[in-house]
Parts: sequence; structure tokens; C-alpha cells
Amino acid sequence: MLGTTTLGLQGSTAFHLYEHWLAPTYTRFAVPYFIYDIYAMYLCYWHKHKVKGHAGGCELFKGYLHKEFLMVLHHVFMVLVCFPVSVLWREGKGDFFLGCMLMAELSTPFVCLGKVLIQIKDGESKDSIYQRHHFYQSFLIFTR
Repeated sequence: MLGTTTLGLQGSTAFHLYEHWLAPTYTRFAVPYFIYDIYAMYLCYWHKHKVKGHAGGCELFKGYLHKEFLMVLHHVFMVLVCFPVSVLWREGKGDFFLGCMLMAELSTPFVCLGKVLIQIKDGESKDSIYQRHHFYQSFLIFTR
């Protein structure tokens, strides 16, 4: 999105050289979010197991890492690798490509809404009107 606006405003084929103010700002905002999100996911996992009567401690943390390994790895990779690359080493170049990578994050609210709708299960029907609306909304937004 921010890469395409840069490309549209400049109208040149050397779009990888243009800078957009939002690129480094967004990545600086994203680092605390990723760290917080790891903590928030662990708290959800901890509360879910506390309600079931399981003990906490090191075993619970190991279980969390085992169950959510890919998500934690994604968040740690974003903080330790992608942040230094996008802010420090790229020297303001490649905002178009950074924008393309950040477009993947736009699907997050829809994925979360889908999980909530699956948990709600409108009555007995697995295919509720809310889930159908969510599908059509996601389809229309991401296929344009």
C-alpha cells in the first residue's frame, strides 16, 4: 500500500529508490507490538490452563512454546531480523518492497474474526450468517 502510493506519485521505474515516511515509522511501532503480542498470547494460554486446574511454571511455558512455536518464532524473527534490516541496514531504500511485505499483516483482523466466529457458533449451525458475511467480506477485500 505505501509502496504502491510511492510508485504512483513518482511515476518512475526506479521505485525501489524512493522513500516513504511511513515505512520506518511503522516498523518502529511494530517492534513493541510483537513483543507485547508474545506476552499476551502467553497470558491467554496461562489463563486457559489455570481455569482447567493445571499448574503453572516452567512446564506450562514449555507447553506454550511447543503449541505456539511457529507464531512465537514469527514474532521473534520480526523483532530480531526484520526490524534491523528494515530500519538500519536498508538505508531508506526499498520502501515499495517493505510495503508489499506489510500488506500480509492486513489479513490479521480477518483471521482473528474468523476464529471468534468459529468459537461463537451461531446456535447449532456451523455455517452461520456471520461466518458467511465474514467470508464474503474477506474475499471482496483481498481479491480486488
